[in-house]
Amino acid sequence: MNKQLLLLTAFLFASLSAFAQTFEFQYQGASLQDGATVTIAAQENFFGELSCETNPSENPNNGLVLKMQDLSAGNVKAELQIQNNGLGASMIQWCMGGACTMALNKTSLTKTFAPADTVQVLFDATNIKGNGNLLATLTVTQNGQTRKVGILFTNEDATSIKSISPTLSKGEGAIYDLSGRLVNLSTRQLVNSLKNGLYIINGKKVIR
Repeated sequence: MNKQLLLLTAFLFASLSAFAQTFEFQYQGASLQDGATVTIAAQENFFGELSCETNPSENPNNGLVLKMQDLSAGNVKAELQIQNNGLGASMIQWCMGGACTMALNKTSLTKTFAPADTVQVLFDATNIKGNGNLLATLTVTQNGQTRKVGILFTNEDATSIKSISPTLSKGEGAIYDLSGRLVNLSTRQLVNSLKNGLYIINGKKVIR
């Protein structure tokens, strides 16, 4: 009986190990929970245009990346769903796995690529003309395992200030007022739903 129990325990442990998550999203070096939302405010780029970029520099640790541990688990499938595009950007593009795709006026894009230790998520909205938000959901699948991350671009006169919000790995973009009081647990309920005032969203001051 004990032998059967040991065999069953070993089988369950092996099954769990085989299905252990072998990749994750990170933003600015911090791990993201599955389904977390990253909020990025519009800033002037090198050309003086207002833009939102998931990776504003050549250093992958400064932006959104997909970290992978098992490079032998087969190709990665990525799908980008774009909702609520109210930024008025003249160009939106998505680059992953070495290929770039123009995403303006599109709502769903997919691509497949070989795994790598670090895969940058280069998702940009350039030459923004209007105030509003763009919400996108990025889903990656490899060998039956799936991870998701939300990307919220916003142009609401946001300026950077010292962060008083928790790290994204502990929540999904918690929203606070300037007194440090929790207003909303998730930026999935879009910034547009907030009343007029000043808020802290992922370390950015957003004026409503």
